[in-house]
Amino acid sequence: MQAAELARFPFLAGLSDEERAALAGHLVERSYAEGETIFAQGDPGDAVLLVTDGEVELSLTVSGQQLPLGRLGPGAYFGEMALLDGGPRSANATAASPVRLAALSREPWFEAILGSEAGARVLLAELASRLRSTNALLGERASRNVLQELDRKLTLADRLAEKVARLNGSWANVAVLLALTLGWALLNAFLAPFDPYPFEFFNLLLAVLIAIQGPLLMMSQNREAREERARAEADFRVNLKNEVAIDRLSRDVVTLRETVLRVAEGRGLGRGGRAATPPPA
Repeated sequence: MQAAELARFPFLAGLSDEERAALAGHLVERSYAEGETIFAQGDPGDAVLLVTDGEVELSLTVSGQQLPLGRLGPGAYFGEMALLDGGPRSANATAASPVRLAALSREPWFEAILGSEAGARVLLAELASRLRSTNALLGERASRNVLQELDRKLTLADRLAEKVARLNGSWANVAVLLALTLGWALLNAFLAPFDPYPFEFFNLLLAVLIAIQGPLLMMSQNREAREERARAEADFRVNLKNEVAIDRLSRDVVTLRETVLRVAEGRGLGRGGRAATPPPA
C-alpha cells in the first residue's frame, strides 16, 4: 500500500507524508476468501487491520449467541484496541466477501503517534469518537413492539380466530347461547314445532358449532404462543445488547484513560497534565 492511500484512514489522516511513508513500510498485506475467519474473539491481538478491498463482518459471541456488530468496507479499519492495550480480540471478524487487508503492528504505530503532536491529537480524537459511538449505542432504542409487528402480519383467518376466541371467553357468549336455547325451546313448544323435543336439529347445530370452535380456539392459542416466544426473544436481545454495550463502554473508558496517560508520559507530561520537572540538585 502506498503512503498516500493511508490518508483515507481517519486515525492516520493527521500524520505527515513522511510519517505515513514510514508506516507504509511496516504494513503487511493479507488476503482472505469469503467466509474465512480473520480472527476470533479472544485471539491475541497485536495489529490494526486496514480494509483495502472487500467487506469484513464483525460479530460478538455472548452466551453462545452470535451478535452481529456490522460490516466494514474499503477505507475502514478494525482491531485498533490491540494497538492500545495489546489485549485479546474483543470480537469476531469474518470475510463477508473476498477481502484484502493491510496489517499495521503496534510498535511502529506508537512510535509515529508519540513522536507527533498531530498524531497524538488524532489518536485522542479517534478514541473520543469511539466513546461517543458507544454512548449512542447505549442510548439507542433496542426494544421494539413485537406485538404490533405480529399484528401487521395477521391474515383474515387469524383475525377471525382471534375474535371467536375472544367471544367464547365472554359472558356475552354465555348469554347468547342461553337465549338461543330458550328461544328455540319456546318456539318449538308453543308456536311452530318444526324441531320437536328433544330438538335433534338444534343438537346438530350445537355439535357443528363446537366442532368449528375447536380449531379456531387452537389457532388463537398458537398465535398466543408465537407472541410469547417473540416477546421472550425480544427481551433476550434487549438484555444481550445492554450487556454488550455496557461492556464496550467500560473497556472504552479504561482504554481512553490508559492511552491519555501513555501519550502524556511519552510527551514528557506528568499525570497531572503538567510538564515534569527534574528534582532539585
